[in-house]
Amino acid sequence: MDDLFPPRTHEQMDLDRVWDLGDALADRLDEGGEAVTPSLLSEVARAQGAGLEEIYVAAGLDPDAQWKRAHEVAFVVCTGSCQAWGAVDALRALLEERRVREAAGRPSFDILTTACLDVCLPQPPYVVSHGPLGKAVHPGATGDLLLEAVIARVDGDEGSE
Repeated sequence: MDDLFPPRTHEQMDLDRVWDLGDALADRLDEGGEAVTPSLLSEVARAQGAGLEEIYVAAGLDPDAQWKRAHEVAFVVCTGSCQAWGAVDALRALLEERRVREAAGRPSFDILTTACLDVCLPQPPYVVSHGPLGKAVHPGATGDLLLEAVIARVDGDEGSE
């Protein structure tokens, strides 16, 4: 099956580190009974000395995680095996774009992660976006392609996607 995939282009995150972060997030959720939110993920990342992208990857490993949405548009990033094709770089680009938008008071979007979107071929990594006009699949997601998708999905220029 591996011969169906394009050559891997990125190193995956250390799984022990990701599991430890997932445990820290689960402990925090058990303490407060909260859903997964950007502010909770930021708190846990800071407490664990982790990058925001690391805690988002860890959160995506929990199939029972309850994500709290705050925006009409959400991007769901596959951060399981898709890490080997740049999913974490794509995730970083979305996190930075959301940070910039929120700091400027511009329309924003939710970011969720999952261990697998089950759409691996033919061009990982994959991101799925949900918005008022439905769902869009973004194969071969790079930071630049996702920033174009943000403009299309969040700023309302759906026709340019």
